[in-house]
Amino acid sequence: MRVLCLITLALLAAPAAASAKPLELESRAADLHIPTLAALTKRGDVALIETTPAGRCKQVVIFALLDAPPEKVWDVIMDVESYPKFLKTVVSVEVTGKKKGITAFEWELDVPFFNLKGTRLQRGLRPSLVEVRGQSGNLRGSRERWELYPVEGGRTLAAFYRALDIETGGLLLGTMVKLEPSMDQGANLSTGFVHMRELAAYVAGRPALDPNPKPRTGAVPAFRSLELGKGELSFAPLEGLLKHGQLALIESHPDGALKQVALFTRVAAPPEKMKAIVQDPAKYPDFIPNFARQDVERTEDGKLRMDWELNVPLSSVEGVSLMTIEPDGTVDVVAQEGDIKRGRWRWEFRDGGKGATIPIHYVYSDVREASWVTKKLVEKQPLLEHGIVIASGTVAMTAMKARAEGVR
Repeated sequence: MRVLCLITLALLAAPAAASAKPLELESRAADLHIPTLAALTKRGDVALIETTPAGRCKQVVIFALLDAPPEKVWDVIMDVESYPKFLKTVVSVEVTGKKKGITAFEWELDVPFFNLKGTRLQRGLRPSLVEVRGQSGNLRGSRERWELYPVEGGRTLAAFYRALDIETGGLLLGTMVKLEPSMDQGANLSTGFVHMRELAAYVAGRPALDPNPKPRTGAVPAFRSLELGKGELSFAPLEGLLKHGQLALIESHPDGALKQVALFTRVAAPPEKMKAIVQDPAKYPDFIPNFARQDVERTEDGKLRMDWELNVPLSSVEGVSLMTIEPDGTVDVVAQEGDIKRGRWRWEFRDGGKGATIPIHYVYSDVREASWVTKKLVEKQPLLEHGIVIASGTVAMTAMKARAEGVR
């Protein structure tokens, strides 16, 4: 009830949406190494998360391997009136005009608490490119872009760019982002991931993902390691993308539920410095946003018991986790009790050469436990869980990188 009252007050107090300032997208085509990305996407979808110097989301790019050739994928994306057939949140799409290769259409989305409506313009160059921009209504300053690359076996490596105009995304979304800027990343990632996953199933002729995947219970299993630098997963070809932000590998269960996320980036600091920062959880509230407190005690078996509190939009979350530091410096954290009972986090550290580190941060948490708001969002669209979890991991990675590089 407390959270519901806070939401009501926030909505009543929120000002009317400001005039949208059109956002911009930047293609990363020149930095893509298709064979390496295709190898990564065999394990799961990949996301590039780019932020502004102020920490707001600049754009996200989601990469996925689709079981259909670019021509078929392009045709489906351009057929906007087919979207309600495979995008569960799309209530309706109506084409209102076509002129000089540009399609104008009205749309309505079914989202928690309030539906969103607006008009958009779309154009494409078959079979490799589609560009979309908002024109009026909700999300009117948003931009999207699809780049479609042919790969072996008649498949497509799709790159889906998204920059959401949060200011015109409705009062609840705008209020939550003001309270917690990382929700900006979460919104872009979540909605982009939903679009990509449902498109992938449709173009491949597979059944739609389970709209209500069975919640997992019991202990969170150990993470499957990301073997960067081995076989097809060479790190060097990804360095061009990492100039722009963090990369995330998103793995799901067959029914679509989140399995794990692995985030990685390049940090301009040696591995030993990066390890020391991650291994000192008592100092996290000094530089990681949202940490209200973290009390740390060493247990008899040498582990670290962390009693923590996080400030999240419209509420707070408390709990206890246990940190294990392995002989090679790897850090493994498992939730024990509190508001998040099913959570696990892990840090691995690779030598990036020339005094740099490639940290890999693995993340899984049952976000339905975090707050009433996230519970309702995930109940409405389970795939939103992926974006929320990724966003929480990017906040931690950004903070650790900044600390190691002397920015925080």
